[in-house]
Amino acid sequence: MVHQESKVIYPELSYVITGVCFDVHNQIGRFAKEKHYADLLEDQLIERKIIYSREHIIPNTGDRIDFLIDEKIIVEIKAKTLIVKQDYYQT
Repeated sequence: MVHQESKVIYPELSYVITGVCFDVHNQIGRFAKEKHYADLLEDQLIERKIIYSREHIIPNTGDRIDFLIDEKIIVEIKAKTLIVKQDYYQT
């Protein structure tokens, strides 16, 4: 079996975003609505002066993503007990 080293794309920004997401979850907890998580995430991004677009529309498809951060990283928020295939297809 060949082990392929996994690499994080945009590691510094990815780690900051991960930390922000954990902060949001720790503040709100497990049973909030998706909008509450998104609102607090937006507040945290503003506080940290991170460039983002909320409810960003993808050109040519009309698809909408929750956040596009620094024109590099997509953050799609799900507030549900089970993630299904359709959620992956959406992203």
